[in-house]
Amino acid sequence: MKHTGLLRSIALSLNKLFTSIQRWKQGIPKGPSYIYNSIAAKFLNPIHAYVAREAVGTVKTGDVVVDVGCGVGSLITKLLSEVRVHAVGLDISLAMLELAKNNTRRAGLHGYVDLVLGDAHKLPFRDDGINLIVSTGTLHHIRRPHEVFKECVRVLKNGCEAWIYEFSHDISPEEAREFSKEFKVSVRYLKLAGLMHGIPRREFESGYIRKELELVRCPYEVKYRGFLTKLILRK
Repeated sequence: MKHTGLLRSIALSLNKLFTSIQRWKQGIPKGPSYIYNSIAAKFLNPIHAYVAREAVGTVKTGDVVVDVGCGVGSLITKLLSEVRVHAVGLDISLAMLELAKNNTRRAGLHGYVDLVLGDAHKLPFRDDGINLIVSTGTLHHIRRPHEVFKECVRVLKNGCEAWIYEFSHDISPEEAREFSKEFKVSVRYLKLAGLMHGIPRREFESGYIRKELELVRCPYEVKYRGFLTKLILRK
């Protein structure tokens, strides 16, 4: 029991450290972006496919969907393979956008995608113009989440939503096994991803994310599915 408690304490400390570093650094530079494109993105493919399937039930052809923190364009590619929306990928990393441009071109989707270099704290879109915002694994990079939440609400059309997904490592062993089996990704990798690149559930329930949400005062909901935590902002 003491050994387990010590490992948990170390894991929590590492999570805080990695989250703080990533919020400070924000954009991913050129070297790591290529590593991400060749290795990490492959593990995330099943997750992006799942998010794309969820979005298909909400949007229709011609709707505007923005992927905040689009990375190398994996989620956009999968979404456009299901429905021909007008997709906008926004990222603060030029290196990531260059890879996203190459990936969407190879998929024959370049004409359906606009890729924008920008900061999620100040979205470069007009008010009330977006049908759906999605974001996967970006929130832990954000320095001032409440500003991003307010921006999402500002640019959404009335009645529309922003879906913000993060990995959370603080789940039960049963949830971990079920999620691993469904998405065909090892529990070990998912726990590591949640530890190094995610936000624990407790932060949505009573921690800093909850406090940031209270500053926005918009309707929201938090849903859990295994390692995935889904924050829904509504306008």
